[in-house]
Amino acid sequence: MIISDVMLLDLSDLIGKIDEFFNALEEIASKFFTRANLFILTIARISYITLATAGLLLYFSGIDRYRGKSLIIGGLILALVTEFMGAA
Repeated sequence: MIISDVMLLDLSDLIGKIDEFFNALEEIASKFFTRANLFILTIARISYITLATAGLLLYFSGIDRYRGKSLIIGGLILALVTEFMGAA
């Protein structure tokens, strides 16, 4: 069976279109996961700032020193993990 040049050209065009499709899909997925990662980092940063601030208020106001200290430590741990994840 002899494959004509026209059929090879059509097959080449089809492969090119499929390649373009997957390149576009890869670019969209990359942008989506980059934005999702930035969103998660923003939420985590808001969380550790809130935890540490609430802990400082509880600790220095004398309302509940133990819980305040725990919140400060939790905020610091969350900050370290978040910033390590953001740097990677």
